[in-house]
Amino acid sequence: MHDWARQVPNTLLDAPMAYFRGDHLVIDDGEFLSWWTRGSCDAHRDWGESFGAEGSAGVAIPVAIMDRFVLMRIAEMLVEGTATTTLDAMARELFSGPGNCGEYCLRQNQDMIRKALADLETRCLPPRSEGV
Repeated sequence: MHDWARQVPNTLLDAPMAYFRGDHLVIDDGEFLSWWTRGSCDAHRDWGESFGAEGSAGVAIPVAIMDRFVLMRIAEMLVEGTATTTLDAMARELFSGPGNCGEYCLRQNQDMIRKALADLETRCLPPRSEGV
């Protein structure tokens, strides 16, 4: 068990991290990140198995792949200057209940994360071509 996990209530550690908003459900079970969408993604209807509703589909992505994608997306958001506004929007929608392990960690460290993101946003340079 990671040291940080000792501070998280056991009931949150036993459940997979999940994010559910509107027609989207994302679940991280530690091995795969499963992303399900209901009805709003007709272009990807063939992805995964249906979960009981017309036009529903899902995909399971290894967590290690998703972690790399998340870091690339954070880098883009820092350059775009949208990382802190995204954190603020998440704080308004996520922090209303007991949540899960991911929400708990974000809630407990929100101020530090926000300061770090704001600092990085001011220091990030736009991407440049490899030949420059």
